[in-house]
Order: sequence, then structure tokens, then C-alpha cells
Amino acid sequence: MSTTSTTLGISKKTVIDFYNFIREECSAKLLRLPMEDKMLGGEGQIVEIDESLMIKRKYNRGRQRQQHNEWVFGMYDRQAKKGWIKFVQRRDKGTLIPIVNDFVRPGTTVHSDGWAAYNHLGEHGYTHRVVVHEENFVDPITGVHTQGVEAYWSRAKRKLKAVYGSRLHTVPSYIDEFLWRERYGLFTDDAFTNIMAHISEHY
Repeated sequence: MSTTSTTLGISKKTVIDFYNFIREECSAKLLRLPMEDKMLGGEGQIVEIDESLMIKRKYNRGRQRQQHNEWVFGMYDRQAKKGWIKFVQRRDKGTLIPIVNDFVRPGTTVHSDGWAAYNHLGEHGYTHRVVVHEENFVDPITGVHTQGVEAYWSRAKRKLKAVYGSRLHTVPSYIDEFLWRERYGLFTDDAFTNIMAHISEHY
């Protein structure tokens, strides 16, 4: 931010406003995507799923300090090398399985850890394979693992760490930027060309 402000000779507030606008456009583009373009996996393909603690919020109330955790649920397509991330209030089957149904094509082989909420995935048109992390990171017999989605979490969290100190309510927009970049902005030239095209779609 400081470098942009100095290079362009504009205030930091203007830079912040511009960055916020760009992230809003990333979010808007993802919302406009047809559902089919958001789907992962398919017959003969593997999608890894996992939940992760993304944000720890601490509050001081009276003499007590309370902590509220923000959980996210991720799905990573091993072949396409892209995924989706959804903030979730709960990590039960009633929350997570409908998200899988929305974003993962029937017939996909789904790899997960042993979290109980995933136990009924096989009843929803998926081939479900489990690795028990208390025993192995990679199942020595089946080869099942979730290392792809775990690496995906690491990349997403590095993005958030790079902007540490931002207001917590902006965190979902940073996640949307991360998702947008993996589809449209892996390279700087592509990111600029595509964001300009996406802005022009509704202005």
C-alpha cells in the first residue's frame, strides 16, 4: 500500500478505497459465474475436502476474554488444481454435505479425514475415501490423503497473513480475491486484463 501511494502520489486512503473496490469486483464476478463453472470434480476425478479455522476473534467482556472462531470449508479439485472456500457457522453434516452437493459433481471420488459429518457422503452420489489423520497423513494401503486441500489452506492463509491488520469484516473479500486470482489472475498481465474486463461487464 505504501509503495503504491508513493509511486502514484496519492493518499493511502485512496489506495485502500481502490483496493477495496477491486476486491468487490472480484466478489461480484464470482457471484455472476454460472453454477456449472463453479462445479469441481466429475467421474474419475478426485476432490479433497476439509474444514479449517481461518480467524480467531477475541473479545474482552468485563473481566472475561471470550474467543469466537471463524471456520471455513474447502473443496480442492486435484486435477483442475482449483477449489472453493465457504465460510460456515457450523461443521455438522447438515451444513457441509449440502455445500458438497452444490459444488462437487456426482460421481466424484471425495477424499476427507475422519470427521463424522462426512460419513454419509456415499449416500449422495460420491465415492467417499477416508484417511484417519490420527494414524497416518497418507493411508498406507489405499493411498488416500488430503494434502492437496491442506496446501490450499496454506496458500489462502498466507494471503490473509500478508494483509494482517485489515478489518475482520473485509476478510471474506480477501478470500474472494484469492479465488478470483486462481481462475483469472495467476499472472500479473492476466490479472489486470481480466479485472478490467470484469469491471466493464456491469459499468
